[in-house]
Amino acid sequence: MGADRRIARAVGCHAGPDVTFPALVHWPTIQTLLGLLILTKGLESCGALLLLSARIATHIRNERTLALFLMALSVILAMIM
Repeated sequence: MGADRRIARAVGCHAGPDVTFPALVHWPTIQTLLGLLILTKGLESCGALLLLSARIATHIRNERTLALFLMALSVILAMIM
């Protein structure tokens, strides 16, 4: 039994005999995650995330307000993406 079939069986996939492991991966999702990772690392390396966090920290003094702001920002970003 090949390694691809053992992996598929371990994850619970019941693929046919001619389906290999790369065929079980949803590649558009992997590409999207890789693009987001590259974008995040680019923003981090140029200092944009540090500047943004400093601006948020100076404007929001209360932890509860900060938590609500971050949750609202997550909801908005989730709707966009």
